[in-house]
Amino acid sequence: MRVDTAQKLFLGFKLDSEMRRQYADGKLVHRPAFKNGDPARLDILDVKGDLFIGRVVDGGLGSDEITDLERNIKSIVAVTFSVQRPGGALRIYALDRDELATSLAAAV
Repeated sequence: MRVDTAQKLFLGFKLDSEMRRQYADGKLVHRPAFKNGDPARLDILDVKGDLFIGRVVDGGLGSDEITDLERNIKSIVAVTFSVQRPGGALRIYALDRDELATSLAAAV
C-alpha cells in the first residue's frame, strides 16, 4: 500500500440549515472566514449536496494538530455565523488533485 504524503485534506463541519441560509443570503461575505488573505479564512466544500466549512491542510497531520484545528475552526464558525457552538462532528476528506488545482487557479 502506498501513502501519498502530498495529498491535501479538508477538515470541516457540516453547515446546519440556519448556517446554510445565512451563507446563501450572502450576508457573510465580509466576515473573516470568507475574506481572501485573512488568516481566519475557511473554505466551503460541497460533499454530495451537503455544505461543509473548514480548512484545507497538508496530509500527515498529528492527532494533536487535528484537535487544535477543530477548536480553531469551531471558534471561527461560531463568530462568523453568530452561533453559540457549532454542532456536528469534524469530518476529514481527501481532496481530488484535479479539483484542488482548478479551485486554486480560480482563486488567484
